[in-house]
Amino acid sequence: MAQGLKIRVEDGCDLTDPCDSNICPENSHCSDDWSTHTCVCDPGYFGKECVDACHLNPCEHVSTCVRKPSSSHGYTCECGQNYYGQYCENKVEKPCPQGWWGSPVCGPCNCDTNRGFHKDCNKTSGECRCKENHYRPEGEDTCYPCECFSIGSESRTCDPITGQCPCKGGVIGRQCNRCDHPFAEVTPTGCEVVYDSCPKAFDAGIWWPKTKFGRPAAMNCPKGSIGTAIRHCNNEKGWLLPELFNCTTVTFSHLKKLNEDLRRNNSRMDSERSKTIVRLLHSATNNTQHYYGNDVKTAAQLLNQVLQYESRQAGFDLTAMKDAEFNENLVRAGSSILDPDNKEHWEQIQRTEGGTAHLLRNFEDYANTLAQNVRKTYLKPFTIVTENMILTVDYLDVSDPERATLPRFQDIQEAYPKELGSSVHFPQFNLRTHAHKAEPTPAPPPTQTDPPHEEEHTASDRRRRHLEPAAPLPVAVVIVYKSLGKLLPERYDPDRRSLRLPNRPVINTAIVSATIHSEGPPLPPILDPPITLEYTLLETEERTKPVCVFWNHSIAIGGTGGWSSKGCEVLMDISKREHGDVLPLKIVTYTTVSVSLFLLLLTFILLCLLRRLRSNLHAIHRNLVAALFFSELVFLVGINQTDNPFVCTVIAILLHYFYMCTFAWMFVEGLHIYRMLTELRNINHGHMRFYYAMGWGIPAIITGLAVGLDPQGYGNPDFCWLSVHDTLIWSFAGPIFVVVLVNIVIFILAAKASCGRRQKAMEKSGAIPALRMAFLLLLLISATWMLGLMAVNSDVMTFHYLFAVFSCLQGVFIFFFHVIFNKEVRKNLKNVFTGKKSLPDESSTTRASLLTRSLNCNNTYTEDGALYRSGIGESTVSLDSTLRSAKSRSSFLAYTLREESGQKPSVSSGTAKGHTDLDGPLFHRNGTKGDDSDSDSELSVDEHSSSYASSHSSDSEDDDIDVKPKWNNEEAAHSQHA
Repeated sequence: MAQGLKIRVEDGCDLTDPCDSNICPENSHCSDDWSTHTCVCDPGYFGKECVDACHLNPCEHVSTCVRKPSSSHGYTCECGQNYYGQYCENKVEKPCPQGWWGSPVCGPCNCDTNRGFHKDCNKTSGECRCKENHYRPEGEDTCYPCECFSIGSESRTCDPITGQCPCKGGVIGRQCNRCDHPFAEVTPTGCEVVYDSCPKAFDAGIWWPKTKFGRPAAMNCPKGSIGTAIRHCNNEKGWLLPELFNCTTVTFSHLKKLNEDLRRNNSRMDSERSKTIVRLLHSATNNTQHYYGNDVKTAAQLLNQVLQYESRQAGFDLTAMKDAEFNENLVRAGSSILDPDNKEHWEQIQRTEGGTAHLLRNFEDYANTLAQNVRKTYLKPFTIVTENMILTVDYLDVSDPERATLPRFQDIQEAYPKELGSSVHFPQFNLRTHAHKAEPTPAPPPTQTDPPHEEEHTASDRRRRHLEPAAPLPVAVVIVYKSLGKLLPERYDPDRRSLRLPNRPVINTAIVSATIHSEGPPLPPILDPPITLEYTLLETEERTKPVCVFWNHSIAIGGTGGWSSKGCEVLMDISKREHGDVLPLKIVTYTTVSVSLFLLLLTFILLCLLRRLRSNLHAIHRNLVAALFFSELVFLVGINQTDNPFVCTVIAILLHYFYMCTFAWMFVEGLHIYRMLTELRNINHGHMRFYYAMGWGIPAIITGLAVGLDPQGYGNPDFCWLSVHDTLIWSFAGPIFVVVLVNIVIFILAAKASCGRRQKAMEKSGAIPALRMAFLLLLLISATWMLGLMAVNSDVMTFHYLFAVFSCLQGVFIFFFHVIFNKEVRKNLKNVFTGKKSLPDESSTTRASLLTRSLNCNNTYTEDGALYRSGIGESTVSLDSTLRSAKSRSSFLAYTLREESGQKPSVSSGTAKGHTDLDGPLFHRNGTKGDDSDSDSELSVDEHSSSYASSHSSDSEDDDIDVKPKWNNEEAAHSQHA
């Protein structure tokens, strides 16, 4: 500084001290800031006035402020016992020990470590948390280990809710232990396909090693169980499902050994061992969440042995008299193994053993033993409610309706599943036991129409009650099984007369077992009024046609019995038909089928009343219409008459017969038309014995054989017809298929025959139109029959409506084509309605005529084989000189041949005048009436003499008429007949 440059600076310059004139407040000191000053408070004092900090109360939670100049703030807060900090603002947290929570008092966490929870919990709320590498699904009270597969997952942790482990690329599964390809295995690099064997895979808690095709792999059972599990390797499907039936849970291991010892020596069973077994069974089933097959098998065998032993005891020898919890342990153990989740195990057990049927019977025997010993042992009534069973033992006071119903759900305090809400209502049978004992044959109950007898009977009962001591109340034991119906084997009484099963029987209620014991006289064999059982349906939708059945242990089916038709269990049919669809369907069906029946009846009446329609073809039509009419009538009236089995069987047999007759007459019609087109003689008149045998006789034989072979196959609880699920259907469908196929072949051959030179003539004669109508009618009737069969055997509503429509079309088709569009029928109807007498038809005009034609020997033929000649000599013997428009079929055929040849016939003068030419060669043959089953008319052609002779007979009852044929075009056109 001394060497520095001084610019306007003087040595010895002094300034006045600013603190001399300004006095700072108490507990502070003045600080010189060059030309000004500031007051600085002493430590522990604050503000302009340097107020003591303790006077401002900076300490919290009722702590004490103490001045302390040595401290940074000049004061300290002396905190209480539970606070700390500069201002005592922090509360001292005293952590509870592990497994405890709360403050200031600690309580236990109560976290179940067996369910995967950590033993420690939240110190504030006490909420349990899962162990490390565990997850807990929503809504569950158990934590499950992640068990992420180290090779396929990225880490050991998983999602805390879903449990999904983080998988490597290409690896799937919650634990990242599977590949989407059945022949691929998980490797550190991802999934790789194995070609010569089944890959290493994880399933059912077991790692299955790589195994060659066609070989099994045997591994130890999953963790927590003992035994050997087996899995087969298939060369097409890969790994099959693991077989874990022989695995035994650790909790059942001791019971398994105990069961093996008892099975080797059954005499070791006693009351003490029985009590021990039941207690162990209850403990094992209560502590096991998932059962293996061997667990269920072991528990069932032990329960059967205990029940069989207890059923042989009496009085105070019953274990239930020595152990108050015996019955409850017994029922709870049985309820656990009868859970529906064990259905797969029961199915496998019942392949070799009695299974649930034996368990049911043993429970019934034990219930009977209890009922007999309740009064002897002074056992108090009780009710045991479990998830799948209810057992109730009580006295019956049938005079009080509420006390005569078991179980008494109004008295049950604990919750029970609604599916167990079935009950038994017992009648007042105990008031009549003495009368029954005195009279071996019970008298019928009094009716309302006989009051004096009723009063006398009531008075007699009143005197008996006064004079004799009241009979002890009977004891009833009722067991309700919620899910046993799903576990029992599907076996039914082979006598289908006593059990008419639906197509798809489903057990839709609980199973109820009831036992009654009375100390007095035995109960009558038939109770009046009967015992009434009320059931709660397990499913209320898509169920129809209930059938009452009971499990009959004496039926020799598999040694365990089966369902029989007498009893209280309900079988119901699955159906997709809703109630709203039934009424419209009935209206449509009854309306359309009624219309068809009316038209068929009208057609039949018209064909019968028109006496001129006497040809065989019309007779076939009449029989066909009759068969179809009766088949539709029986179907409409009786298809749903299932309430009476006998009536239902008769309806089914009649349906079988009439439908067979319908198709038989369709076959006869096709055969007859084919003969009309192929045979030269007239086969449209004469006897029809062969046709009647085919149309009515053959169906009767087939139906009779079917009824004799399987009469029980006719009708079922659903409908009164044959079921497509029964082999008897082939006695119906088989012949019909054959008839349809044969008819199709006949129609093809007939159509081919109608395409020849005579097509025009056949078209005019009506054979070809009849062929077309017969073919269309065959298709229509076949389609209707198929739809009807599918409608009653199926739940598809479309089949029902289509059947109704096609049934109506049958009547409309037959009426229009056999009546309205038929020229011959229409002509006769017109004559009937107008009162005009019909002209004799072809058959009537030829019955009394004998026509002989002589053809010239020098006949010639056209190039295409048609016949023509230059001169014709005719000789006619006639009873009438008037020429009618009718002619014999031989003259018609001769004209047809000439017409087809394209040559104009020449007529001699003698023929034109009606004279007889006796100079030409004459080949004369008298007509005789033959006994042909198809027709009495014959057409013969002699190729050597080129002569024709013809005679006709007819069913007409008109007078005989002699006709002179004319060989010109006008006469031919006049005499054509359909």
